Amino acid sequence: MAKKITLFFIFLISIFLAGTIYISTIGIETNSFNNLIKNKLKDYNKNIELDFDKAKLLLDIKSFNLKIKLIKPIIKSEKKEIKFSKIDSIISLKSYLNNEFALKNIKLKIEKVETAKLIDFARAIYPSPFIFILKNTIKKGQIECETELFFNTKGKLIENYE
Repeated sequence: MAKKITLFFIFLISIFLAGTIYISTIGIETNSFNNLIKNKLKDYNKNIELDFDKAKLLLDIKSFNLKIKLIKPIIKSEKKEIKFSKIDSIISLKSYLNNEFALKNIKLKIEKVETAKLIDFARAIYPSPFIFILKNTIKKGQIECETELFFNTKGKLIENYE
């Protein structure tokens, strides 16, 4: 009887370890969080719409964080859209479980895009005289950019960029 209980516990621990290794290396692709992610962005800015196929979840065991990768992300605003090659975010599971602001950072990478198209998109989201002048100054070109935005525990953007 004791042998069966020991084998049962070894089996449970093996399943748990295999699942943890799978989630931390390969991850889980899901559609379950699509509406939640899209609505959170709408709460931040009603003029922006995020479209993506799936979200891939990966567990970081060392820091107890959840990494979310969006598959084929596109951000739209007033008939303008920008395709991203990468939108990744890191969420603190500890903060999430404590009902605190959990988003630590977001990594964004834009595919190669015409500069005029990117300026039009920025102007649709954030109209300003500077963007108008930029639009009239830059006639052609392409841009590819990558950035990482960090957030404090209250959800405000940390201004640690150059």
